[in-house]
Amino acid sequence: MEAVANFAASCSRKLRKQQSKAGTVLVFISSGGYKAQPHFHQSHVINMSFPTSDTSDIVTTSRLALEKIYQEGIAFKRAGVIVSDLVQETDVVPDLFDTKDREKQKRLSKAIDQITKKNGDGIIKVATQGDGKYWVSKRQFTSRRFTTNLNEIIEVKVK
Repeated sequence: MEAVANFAASCSRKLRKQQSKAGTVLVFISSGGYKAQPHFHQSHVINMSFPTSDTSDIVTTSRLALEKIYQEGIAFKRAGVIVSDLVQETDVVPDLFDTKDREKQKRLSKAIDQITKKNGDGIIKVATQGDGKYWVSKRQFTSRRFTTNLNEIIEVKVK
C-alpha cells in the first residue's frame, strides 16, 4: 500500500504543478513471474465523481482500487498509479452536490506544495504513504539518460 500511496501522491503533485485535475485513477500491480510462482498482473480503474488534484482524494481512490485487486500471499514486484481524463483547473465546473470544501483543500495543497518546495519531497506525507520501511523504489537502478538529459552525457577527456 505504501508504494501505491507514494505514487498517487506524486501524481497529485505533478497535476498541481501543471495546473491540471484528473477524473480517473488506474492502479496496477504485478508479480515478478521469474520464480515457480506464476506471473500475476491486475489493474483497476476508478472514475472519480469530480476531477481533482488533491493528494488525499487521489491516494484514497488509489487505495480503494488496490483493495479491489490485491491478493494475499503474492509477492508483488511492480505497482503503479496512472491518472487520466485530465482537465485544466480553469475548465473544471463546480458540482452543486459536492460536499467537500474544495477551496479549503486547494489552500491546503498550495501550502503543502510550498513547504515541499522549500524543504524537499517527502517532508509532508499522507499517513498511508508510510515511512518507507516496507518498500524501496528501484529508481537507483535505472540507466543513465545520455540522449535526453544533458547533465548525464558522458564526457571523454583526451590528454
